[in-house]
Amino acid sequence: MISVNPAAEGGAKGFSIDLEHAVFLQQKRPTSNIREMAGTFYFIAIERQRPRYSREHRAYHDLESFYWSLVYTTLRHTVTSEDPQYCVKALEGEEGFGKMAFITHIRTRLTVAFNPRLSACLKSFGEVVRESSKAESADQRMTHEAAINSLDEELEKPGWRENDKAVTFSLLDVPPEEELEHDRKEHSAVLRLMKKVDSSCTVRQAALKRKAGDEADDGQNEEVKAGESSDSKHCPRRPM
Repeated sequence: MISVNPAAEGGAKGFSIDLEHAVFLQQKRPTSNIREMAGTFYFIAIERQRPRYSREHRAYHDLESFYWSLVYTTLRHTVTSEDPQYCVKALEGEEGFGKMAFITHIRTRLTVAFNPRLSACLKSFGEVVRESSKAESADQRMTHEAAINSLDEELEKPGWRENDKAVTFSLLDVPPEEELEHDRKEHSAVLRLMKKVDSSCTVRQAALKRKAGDEADDGQNEEVKAGESSDSKHCPRRPM
């Protein structure tokens, strides 16, 4: 990057960015491929992180990057069922292994507190990304149509929260371990609340099912009694 104000940068006329893609000159991998791979590590498509990948950048790479951006933003600005520190750590794993673990396992468990529609949206889009990552050829990869449809299908459903403000993300000015402990305590408290809400909903649903079952049984009993009464009227008694 070229500095527009060298005086404010200590006299520097420019500075380097995207240091996560820096390479040693002795590295065997062609540097032209490395230069093309500009971007933030969290959001790079899994295939682009593979050491042996040497083909050109494709449209489905950008679509997958959008998914990782959505996941990262959700983790940073909402309250989720999974530890955000753990999830974000998975996104930065070498060679895309962390992302593969996320999209195969963690994705299926990830929910956003009190926001089932956003949770479903992440799962739907994530399933498209997962299927695309398993494809063996480029023509089987994710398309714009598939990605947009997975999002529109959920966005058109009712139940999206109104005035759903983002949780402010700010780094605490404390040592890392203390920061993590603080996050764990807050995360555990929210999880307990979510489980309590889920439990009460489950109990209520079970009670409604039992009530519906009891009413159905009462109805059947009434029908049986009515049938028996009808039979007794039409069937003459045998003489003793």
